Amino acid sequence: MKTYVFRNADNSVYVEYLVDYIGDAHNFTVMQIRGLDEAEKIYGFVFRELTNTLSAFKTFATDNNLILEDRTNDELTGEVSATTLVVATASLPEGVTSDAEVTEVTIPAEEGVKESTTITLPSTAGATQGDYFTYENAAGVKYAAWLDIDADGTAPTGAEYVAATNKIEVDIVTAETDAQVAAKVKAAIEADGSFAAADLTITDNVDGTLTLDQDNIGVTTDPVPHDASDSGAGSVTILVDTEGVDSTLDGTYWTLNSDDTEYYVWNNVDGADNDPAVGGKTGIEVAMSGAASANTVATATAAAIDAVEDFTSGVPGAAVITVINADKGVAVDAADVDAGVSVEVTEQGTDAVAYSQTLTSSGGNGTKTWSIDSGALPDALSLNSASGAITGTPTVADTFEFTVKVEDSFTSATKALSILITS
Repeated sequence: MKTYVFRNADNSVYVEYLVDYIGDAHNFTVMQIRGLDEAEKIYGFVFRELTNTLSAFKTFATDNNLILEDRTNDELTGEVSATTLVVATASLPEGVTSDAEVTEVTIPAEEGVKESTTITLPSTAGATQGDYFTYENAAGVKYAAWLDIDADGTAPTGAEYVAATNKIEVDIVTAETDAQVAAKVKAAIEADGSFAAADLTITDNVDGTLTLDQDNIGVTTDPVPHDASDSGAGSVTILVDTEGVDSTLDGTYWTLNSDDTEYYVWNNVDGADNDPAVGGKTGIEVAMSGAASANTVATATAAAIDAVEDFTSGVPGAAVITVINADKGVAVDAADVDAGVSVEVTEQGTDAVAYSQTLTSSGGNGTKTWSIDSGALPDALSLNSASGAITGTPTVADTFEFTVKVEDSFTSATKALSILITS
């Protein structure tokens, strides 16, 4: 009785059989067989060639790149069966995908105030020749409006009058009422060539008073009444109804960043155009009026940022805006410079991390093949059927459950696994 083995180098194709010679008869018993179609081919060959076994077997082995072994004395039976195949990987580590940065910004109010003044004019009978009052615009240009009664022509001599850049003569005549005098003062001021550029608004209240409003916010020099020689206040009365207050936001800014561009968000109050022009950064202008509420400023700020393709912005609450970066990935956090905003990054931008883990098995024989038996890997990850490597860069944050399968020439094994992808 002889024991022969046909096999390939890794034993994935294996036929072990016994040949018992009894006279001219041959008993052929297969003890082990694996390798599917290839092993069946060997089985058929051996059965045909039993009358000339050794030479025919050697030729067949050489032609088919097989190893032929005479294992008669090795007691192989029962020792060459395939070992149990199992998936050895116990669990898989987490992966990381990219995420967009989300920033919450609390916006302050614009607290600048425009000055408003009431000027009370006398009737002609209550006026004195040369009485005048001075006023300035936000740029500091001084004006002097003086009363000339019945074309007397005698101008004031006071120092404040002399120092005025623009001197405006108001012709009034005897018997005019205070309302008529006020109307003439308004007309004379508006007729002055520099008034259009003075950033002032004058209103006739039709009761002998005028309201003089600054068009721009900020502290200005209050109007002052004088007699002709500056020895007293004269016949004009001045009452400052609202003191001007400087802007708290004009020209201020805070910084904001996408994954590849640095921005500065700056405040332009009443068209003052005091752009800080921060070097190396792109400006986002937020236009607003003086004394705008925090909600109004927040709405204007969100609209300006939302108009930039790198961001999406809205107003989820009172005086609060949310800025979401359009592109996922790490970005430099927003920060206040001098705008008085409060910045909180509620979600940090993250970059995706390439994932690479290799499944392992134990037992079995020969070449192993891996596959996904059920479920699905995380988006953008794939399984190498030969190596068992799971690789790729994840794109979606979630928990992904699946069952892996490993097969050799004889059997297969499965195991349920999962991968948590965070951001």
